[in-house]
Amino acid sequence: MIAYSWTKPQVEDDTVYKYRTENQTMQFKGTVEKQPIKILLDTGASGTAFIDLQFCKDENIPLYPAPPNIHIVFGNSSKVQATNMAVVTVRIGHYKCKVECLVVEDLADFPLILGNPWLNQHCAEISFQRKQVIIQRPNGKQFCLSSHVEKPTRNKEDPSL
Repeated sequence: MIAYSWTKPQVEDDTVYKYRTENQTMQFKGTVEKQPIKILLDTGASGTAFIDLQFCKDENIPLYPAPPNIHIVFGNSSKVQATNMAVVTVRIGHYKCKVECLVVEDLADFPLILGNPWLNQHCAEISFQRKQVIIQRPNGKQFCLSSHVEKPTRNKEDPSL
Protein backbone atom coordinates (compact mmCIF):
# COMPACT_ATOMS: atom_id res chain seq x y z
CA MET A 1 0.00 0.00 0.00
CA ILE A 2 1.27 3.49 -0.94
CA ALA A 3 0.26 6.53 1.05
CA TYR A 4 0.60 10.04 -0.23
CA SER A 5 0.97 12.96 2.07
CA TRP A 6 0.24 16.48 0.89
CA THR A 7 0.72 19.67 2.78
CA LYS A 8 -0.58 22.98 1.60
CA PRO A 9 2.35 25.18 0.60
CA GLN A 10 2.85 28.32 2.64
CA VAL A 11 2.24 31.43 0.57
CA GLU A 12 3.74 34.66 1.74
CA ASP A 13 1.28 37.52 1.92
CA ASP A 14 1.71 40.08 -0.81
CA THR A 15 2.72 43.48 0.39
CA VAL A 16 -0.24 45.82 0.27
CA TYR A 17 0.60 49.35 -0.71
CA LYS A 18 -1.50 52.20 0.49
CA TYR A 19 -3.36 53.70 -2.44
CA ARG A 20 -2.09 57.19 -3.09
CA THR A 21 -2.84 59.34 -6.09
CA GLU A 22 -0.08 61.88 -5.61
CA ASN A 23 2.72 61.40 -8.10
CA GLN A 24 0.67 58.65 -9.80
CA THR A 25 -1.10 60.71 -12.45
CA MET A 26 0.16 61.69 -15.88
CA GLN A 27 0.14 65.48 -15.62
CA PHE A 28 1.73 67.77 -18.15
CA LYS A 29 2.53 71.44 -18.38
CA GLY A 30 1.21 72.79 -21.63
CA THR A 31 -0.82 75.52 -23.22
CA VAL A 32 -4.33 75.85 -24.54
CA GLU A 33 -4.72 78.81 -26.89
CA LYS A 34 -1.26 79.94 -25.66
CA GLN A 35 -2.46 80.07 -22.03
CA PRO A 36 -0.25 77.97 -19.68
CA ILE A 37 -2.20 75.21 -17.92
CA LYS A 38 -1.93 71.78 -16.31
CA ILE A 39 -3.17 68.95 -18.55
CA LEU A 40 -4.18 65.52 -17.31
CA LEU A 41 -3.94 62.39 -19.46
CA ASP A 42 -6.66 60.03 -18.28
CA THR A 43 -6.51 56.50 -19.71
CA GLY A 44 -9.85 55.75 -18.07
CA ALA A 45 -11.72 58.60 -19.75
CA SER A 46 -13.83 57.36 -22.64
CA GLY A 47 -14.24 60.81 -24.17
CA THR A 48 -11.59 62.37 -26.38
CA ALA A 49 -11.15 65.52 -24.28
CA PHE A 50 -12.85 67.62 -21.62
CA ILE A 51 -12.31 71.32 -20.98
CA ASP A 52 -13.46 73.44 -18.06
CA LEU A 53 -16.31 75.87 -18.76
CA GLN A 54 -14.86 78.68 -16.64
CA PHE A 55 -11.50 78.36 -18.41
CA CYS A 56 -13.30 78.71 -21.76
CA LYS A 57 -15.09 81.83 -20.51
CA ASP A 58 -11.90 83.34 -19.06
CA GLU A 59 -10.00 82.78 -22.32
CA ASN A 60 -12.91 83.73 -24.64
CA ILE A 61 -12.85 80.31 -26.29
CA PRO A 62 -15.82 80.01 -28.67
CA LEU A 63 -18.38 77.37 -27.70
CA TYR A 64 -20.91 75.59 -29.85
CA PRO A 65 -23.74 73.22 -28.93
CA ALA A 66 -22.90 69.60 -28.18
CA PRO A 67 -24.99 66.86 -29.76
CA PRO A 68 -28.07 66.11 -27.64
CA ASN A 69 -28.08 63.59 -24.80
CA ILE A 70 -24.34 63.43 -24.16
CA HIS A 71 -23.74 62.65 -20.51
CA ILE A 72 -20.41 62.42 -18.74
CA VAL A 73 -20.00 60.03 -15.82
CA PHE A 74 -17.12 60.90 -13.50
CA GLY A 75 -15.03 58.45 -11.50
CA ASN A 76 -17.15 59.15 -8.41
CA SER A 77 -20.27 58.07 -10.40
CA SER A 78 -21.69 61.60 -10.59
CA LYS A 79 -23.24 62.42 -13.95
CA VAL A 80 -23.46 65.72 -15.86
CA GLN A 81 -24.82 66.61 -19.26
CA ALA A 82 -22.45 68.15 -21.79
CA THR A 83 -24.24 71.04 -23.44
CA ASN A 84 -21.30 72.66 -25.24
CA MET A 85 -18.16 71.82 -27.17
CA ALA A 86 -15.01 73.73 -28.09
CA VAL A 87 -12.08 73.27 -30.45
CA VAL A 88 -8.78 74.38 -28.95
CA THR A 89 -5.12 74.38 -29.89
CA VAL A 90 -3.09 72.35 -27.38
CA ARG A 91 0.67 72.39 -27.02
CA ILE A 92 2.63 69.99 -24.82
CA GLY A 93 6.37 70.42 -25.26
CA HIS A 94 7.05 70.51 -29.01
CA TYR A 95 3.79 68.76 -29.87
CA LYS A 96 0.88 70.88 -31.06
CA CYS A 97 -2.58 69.82 -32.20
CA LYS A 98 -6.21 70.88 -32.36
CA VAL A 99 -8.58 69.06 -30.02
CA GLU A 100 -12.37 68.95 -29.97
CA CYS A 101 -13.52 68.96 -26.34
CA LEU A 102 -16.69 68.48 -24.41
CA VAL A 103 -17.16 71.47 -22.10
CA VAL A 104 -17.71 70.55 -18.46
CA GLU A 105 -18.46 72.69 -15.43
CA ASP A 106 -15.89 72.54 -12.64
CA LEU A 107 -13.13 70.16 -13.71
CA ALA A 108 -11.41 70.88 -10.40
CA ASP A 109 -7.61 70.72 -10.72
CA PHE A 110 -7.18 70.46 -14.49
CA PRO A 111 -8.64 72.83 -17.09
CA LEU A 112 -8.06 70.15 -19.76
CA ILE A 113 -8.30 66.37 -19.60
CA LEU A 114 -7.25 64.30 -22.61
CA GLY A 115 -8.93 60.89 -22.64
CA ASN A 116 -8.28 57.43 -24.01
CA PRO A 117 -9.63 58.14 -27.53
CA TRP A 118 -7.14 61.04 -27.85
CA LEU A 119 -4.32 58.76 -26.70
CA ASN A 120 -5.36 56.09 -29.22
CA GLN A 121 -5.71 58.63 -32.03
CA HIS A 122 -2.13 59.76 -31.37
CA CYS A 123 -0.75 56.19 -31.09
CA ALA A 124 0.37 56.87 -27.52
CA GLU A 125 2.91 54.61 -25.86
CA ILE A 126 2.83 55.22 -22.13
CA SER A 127 5.57 54.48 -19.61
CA PHE A 128 4.21 54.98 -16.13
CA GLN A 129 7.62 54.06 -14.72
CA ARG A 130 9.39 56.85 -16.61
CA LYS A 131 6.34 59.16 -16.54
CA GLN A 132 6.60 59.62 -20.30
CA VAL A 133 4.26 59.36 -23.24
CA ILE A 134 5.44 58.92 -26.82
CA ILE A 135 2.89 60.11 -29.35
CA GLN A 136 3.06 59.85 -33.09
CA ARG A 137 1.73 61.92 -35.96
CA PRO A 138 0.23 60.16 -39.00
CA ASN A 139 3.47 60.91 -40.90
CA GLY A 140 5.39 58.81 -38.34
CA LYS A 141 7.08 61.70 -36.50
CA GLN A 142 7.26 60.93 -32.80
CA PHE A 143 7.26 63.21 -29.77
CA CYS A 144 8.28 62.25 -26.23
CA LEU A 145 6.26 64.06 -23.57
CA SER A 146 7.53 64.02 -19.99
CA SER A 147 5.02 64.23 -17.17
CA HIS A 148 5.32 67.04 -14.69
CA VAL A 149 4.24 66.40 -11.12
CA GLU A 150 4.75 69.11 -8.55
CA LYS A 151 6.45 67.66 -5.52
CA PRO A 152 5.00 68.65 -2.16
CA THR A 153 7.06 71.10 -0.17
CA ARG A 154 8.36 70.10 3.24
CA ASN A 155 6.28 71.26 6.12
CA LYS A 156 7.78 71.77 9.58
CA GLU A 157 4.59 70.52 11.23
CA ASP A 158 4.51 67.37 9.08
CA PRO A 159 8.03 66.07 8.32
CA SER A 160 6.66 63.24 6.18
CA LEU A 161 6.03 65.73 3.37
